[in-house]
Amino acid sequence: MTTPSAEQPSPEQEQAYPGRTAEMDPHPRDEMRDYEGRGLLDGLRALVTGGDSGIGRAVAVAFAKEGADVAIAYLSEQEDEDAARTAELVGQAGRPCVTIRGDLAEVPMGRAAHPDEIAPSYVFFASGRLSSYYSGEVLAPVGGETLPG
Repeated sequence: MTTPSAEQPSPEQEQAYPGRTAEMDPHPRDEMRDYEGRGLLDGLRALVTGGDSGIGRAVAVAFAKEGADVAIAYLSEQEDEDAARTAELVGQAGRPCVTIRGDLAEVPMGRAAHPDEIAPSYVFFASGRLSSYYSGEVLAPVGGETLPG
């Protein structure tokens, strides 16, 4: 199996969720092999969700190489092998790694919102009295779920 260069796009692929790194072709470049830390995170601790593989693995390893102790959260028993590999990579960077298996799918309220729970956020921005000092903000009433961007 070959690793694609930055110039060559990876072929499309589909896997059942959760995916396994060993089944990916080509394998993702997620081990931060050429990354050299500079101590930017010395003394810090990080929790990386989805840290068993892919972007999460790369982030966990980069954090470790920068000096942070790392904990990774991942979804299921199917990902134990990937999580163990991430922990091994973090350990090779000289940092401890705790693995936490569990479903964090990051809706904490356990249900979709009712419209009358969301409407007050519109009032907040529409009312100069409540939001006069806010500019260019995004209010995300997503029940505790974090959105990218």
